[in-house]
Amino acid sequence: MRFIVITGGAQDADALTAEYASARAFGTTRVGARHLFFCKGLRVCAAAYAGLARCYRRVMLVPARLCCGRGDLELECLVLENDQGELAQIQLPGRKAAVAALEEIRKHAPSLETRCPDKARKEVRA
Repeated sequence: MRFIVITGGAQDADALTAEYASARAFGTTRVGARHLFFCKGLRVCAAAYAGLARCYRRVMLVPARLCCGRGDLELECLVLENDQGELAQIQLPGRKAAVAALEEIRKHAPSLETRCPDKARKEVRA
């Protein structure tokens, strides 16, 4: 299997394949011991925890027209950031999967920041 490594530089393909096979799956996202794997189109991307600065949940409200009227659907995403900015926004199947995936990432990478940055507060104070 071919992987597109977005953080952490070049990696051994056999080691990535073995880690991908043993990783815990949350929809199309897999959480491994040293990498987070996710699908982007027809490709599988690998992000090393060492190359990430922050990983957090983002809940997007999508307006929808339902049989009983209008409402908002909650779309759960996992956001990956490095020092330069946002690398990827990965859609997850639901709230339970998002919380479980973030807990699994915390277990494998305890030094990785898993809270959303509070940019709005910083702008108000300035």
